[in-house]
Amino acid sequence: MPPPPPRTNASPSTHTHTDRPTPCQADPALFAFEEVADPLQRNKTITRAKRACSGCPVVRDCLKWALANPSLTRRGV
Repeated sequence: MPPPPPRTNASPSTHTHTDRPTPCQADPALFAFEEVADPLQRNKTITRAKRACSGCPVVRDCLKWALANPSLTRRGV
């Protein structure tokens, strides 16, 4: 199973799954909830990340990859 798109600001021409950057490529900071110390703010950050993923065209492939590779996902899915 191929890994999900890398979390970078790569140009759209380098995307293999879509012609536009995925949310994790366009704004990797959305998924940096581990750095948020305040629990309330952390929950808000996680909610924004979940919202971004819900509209992603490759969310199912990404989820499958994350579940198949738990050692490579820092905090799980």
